[in-house]
Amino acid sequence: MNFLVDQIWNKISRLVEANYQWCMLNEDTPPTPMFPSVAKPKIHFPKEDDLHYFNLFLSDEVIEMTTLETNRYAQQSLHGRPSTSSST
Repeated sequence: MNFLVDQIWNKISRLVEANYQWCMLNEDTPPTPMFPSVAKPKIHFPKEDDLHYFNLFLSDEVIEMTTLETNRYAQQSLHGRPSTSSST
């Protein structure tokens, strides 16, 4: 698992360094706006309730697995046992 996280982190770091120029900020060099856009949003979302958008990103299966693992961690913490996950 850590190997995959390291690979993703390294790829993101390379992309950031290739696309951004970093500099030290002081009183003589004020920060530039991060997103200097004057365009108006072109995407219009229909008026929906918050739960609709929440469900677009998190399926019932993900919520169920998160609940199961959270409860498993709580039980193991209360009994002083190390956490072991069945989902990995």
